[in-house]
Amino acid sequence: MQVRRYEGSTMKDALDRVRQELGPDAVILEARRSRGRGLRAFLSILGFGKAPVFEVLATVDVEEDADSRSFRAVTWVPSPLAARVDVPVTGPQTEVEVEAAESATQAAESLTHAAAPPRIREAPPAPTPGSALSPSGPLATLRVLEREAAVRARAAGLSPEMADLYARLVEEDVAEDVAFAVVHQLGTADVPQCDTERFREWAGEHAAGLVRMSGPIQIVRDRRKVVAFIGPTGVGKTTTIAKIAAGFALFAKARVALVTADTYRIAAIEQIRNYAEIIGIPCEVVHSPKDMEQVLTDLADYELVLIDTAGRSPNNPARMYELRNMIDAAMPEEIHLVLSSTTRRRDLDNLVDRFAAVGFDRVILTKLDESMTFGAIFNVHAKCAKPFSYFTNGQSVPEDIETATQSQVAGMILAKWRIAGGL
Repeated sequence: MQVRRYEGSTMKDALDRVRQELGPDAVILEARRSRGRGLRAFLSILGFGKAPVFEVLATVDVEEDADSRSFRAVTWVPSPLAARVDVPVTGPQTEVEVEAAESATQAAESLTHAAAPPRIREAPPAPTPGSALSPSGPLATLRVLEREAAVRARAAGLSPEMADLYARLVEEDVAEDVAFAVVHQLGTADVPQCDTERFREWAGEHAAGLVRMSGPIQIVRDRRKVVAFIGPTGVGKTTTIAKIAAGFALFAKARVALVTADTYRIAAIEQIRNYAEIIGIPCEVVHSPKDMEQVLTDLADYELVLIDTAGRSPNNPARMYELRNMIDAAMPEEIHLVLSSTTRRRDLDNLVDRFAAVGFDRVILTKLDESMTFGAIFNVHAKCAKPFSYFTNGQSVPEDIETATQSQVAGMILAKWRIAGGL
């Protein structure tokens, strides 16, 4: 790893030098105001020096330190919920069906209860390739067969209409336990006796009704509201913030300001500054929790302050700790976790667990236009029980963002059901 220090008469000058020499992928390790070094610093202390300089420590390849690697052995998992829901299963009570019912009970709980605070457990050692525990080992193959048998057993105990709905949800990458919990919830309602198309509409509306929505960000005139956005790298967080900022500034005519704490990549600062310039709103850069407190004090007259944080790897607890400190300094009224609908199911589960340590109360799902399925909506909600605030479906600012609604989800289910046929 090659680390370099750059100086400038302003912070912009120092960052410009970083960009010119290391390129847009440069990572900012430290940025501060100083008196310089050597004789210059000594003379500055005595009162004979020139104006303070701004120093930036940057690199293009950051290696994970030993302390961070040691934290990788710790995994965050949610505590088991105390409440239980009895899920009746019709048909033969085989061992597979009993196991399927128990799994569905756990999924039903997560659809109706908020996730408990996380606890820490030691992660098991990584499996070696070819071993029984490896993804391609014999035990993994056995689990796949057991899961397929459980799916068939669950469907066998459902009515033809509910079995078809269950199959459609599973095809849309909804986790089997979550899909079965959905059809079980619908099965307890009064299923209408009607034609196929009307039943599809009813089923889509009721399935979508299990997913909570928070509505858009609400502001009060002449009162400041601070909203923070967190999430992993590459989910479109900065673009999403720009869409929201443009909507409030251009259409609602609100006084909006942007704050970015994403100082790890020089390109990230330029990106959000460009958006702010186009929209015509201020953009402030913060490098520490102390900076955050000062900047928010300076922005007291704005009605909406949107905070963009650095994309974090959830597997680096040191970085997550830094993020939590920045959020604590900002004290936002809302924290939105931004996730991509194109992320694999197991990775989404991991992201929700890890960012729960930072804290969030709403979820934004991005890149719906790039995903072949809508399963992430149900899986994420079942995992964290937090409401959705926005869905995004493209890169255009500010057009490609919508307030998340249950009618949208119902429309997705019905559209896919019609395309696939069935019943």
